[in-house]
Amino acid sequence: MVIDDGQSLDGSLAGCEILPACDQYTEQAEQFSQAILTGTALPYGIADSIASMRVLDAVFASEDQKKWINV
Repeated sequence: MVIDDGQSLDGSLAGCEILPACDQYTEQAEQFSQAILTGTALPYGIADSIASMRVLDAVFASEDQKKWINV
């Protein structure tokens, strides 16, 4: 994964992080199961899901309107 905060336009300040392969659906199911079994909170709440959907909605709106959409 390339990590870049956008400070340089040429990407010279970008870093690289190697993440191990995983099955995201399995990870999600395991976190959910543990939350039910132990009563612990999930690592992400509904607000994170809503924010992700707003970004996806903006992507589609941007394509339709041929302009940047603020999120």
